Amino acid sequence: MDATVTQYGNALEAIIEMRPTVGTVTLILKMLQPYYGKLAEHERSRSIDATVQVLRVYLDKAEDITIGVASDFGPLSSLLARLSPRLVDSLALVRHQSLAAIHFAFRLANAYKGHGTHTDSSLFRIEEFAKAYLNNEGRLDTNDAKKAIRKMAEVIESRLPQCQIQTYLSALFEMLTDRQSQVSSAAAQLLTHSLTCRGDTLVHEESAALRAASFSLFGELGARIGGDEEFMAHLHANIVAILLHLNDEDEDVRKACSMALNRIHPLFSVGTFSSVIEREMKDGRLPGSYFGVQRDLASILALSFPDRVNQYALTCSNYFKSSDARIRANAALLTGNMLGVLTPQLRATISKDLIFSSLVLLLKDPEDVSVRIAAARAVGSLHHFS
Repeated sequence: MDATVTQYGNALEAIIEMRPTVGTVTLILKMLQPYYGKLAEHERSRSIDATVQVLRVYLDKAEDITIGVASDFGPLSSLLARLSPRLVDSLALVRHQSLAAIHFAFRLANAYKGHGTHTDSSLFRIEEFAKAYLNNEGRLDTNDAKKAIRKMAEVIESRLPQCQIQTYLSALFEMLTDRQSQVSSAAAQLLTHSLTCRGDTLVHEESAALRAASFSLFGELGARIGGDEEFMAHLHANIVAILLHLNDEDEDVRKACSMALNRIHPLFSVGTFSSVIEREMKDGRLPGSYFGVQRDLASILALSFPDRVNQYALTCSNYFKSSDARIRANAALLTGNMLGVLTPQLRATISKDLIFSSLVLLLKDPEDVSVRIAAARAVGSLHHFS
């Protein structure tokens, strides 16, 4: 069997050397990737070992990488999504092979930036990472697994191009159903980390399709991993964006936000919040009156999470500068609806100068009368602050 595996490896090398291009690599990787999560240990190990071999030979022989010419290494996002969770695989050999494959993938991505195929001095060293985070035998315990994934997540966020983030997130979602619970948990951890770091960027995308996909992914993640502490912090940080884009100019984005709210509302553990969602947007339908739903949900959030209201309001004020007039108007109204129901004690906790000065500027919005009207209504609902 060893001789057969060796011959198999030699054949892979010969294929790459015959045509050392990213097209060849991509084709081979598509054949190998379905085996990364197989139940049989030898299938996982051999497929990932073959991946390391393919990437190593391509890095050495590539004919379509030119120093000084920058582009993206297309397979990077898929490799990271499918192999990073395997850093906590039950088999130590798979963990170490996955790390090596990730290392070569990053080196190729660096070479594609026009830096050539020499070693990337800023990239982690395989031996040091393995010694610090990966055991040489047996399973990783839960805490060690989380540390390893957290470290790799940081590396990924610093190196994965924004243009590949959607592919990365989509592939990670597939990893949530991995046979090994620790691997699926690692995928959830990577997803949460990525959405925490890049969620704001994703929902500000000019492309409506990307905005819709981002909100859909967020709702799906909430439904799958539930009340994870890190995700809940991210949920509170992004609920404002979801409520604002529930009235996005694009219908697909509006539907994605409605569906996301259907999936995440139980996580708030607030009965009145859930009741509004189920009454007005059950199964992802769009609300009959956005402004009525926004008013109801805003007041419920403000009174249910008084320690978070100031952050909600500050997040709203960030959207006062949106390039989309509809979002600016939505943000003004949401600010008024949240702050208008606060008790005197809660009003004292609000960063009034920063929020109100930004809101007043919207009264003079030069582009759209609807923004000025929304700002006036918001200011009118805040008379108790005077």
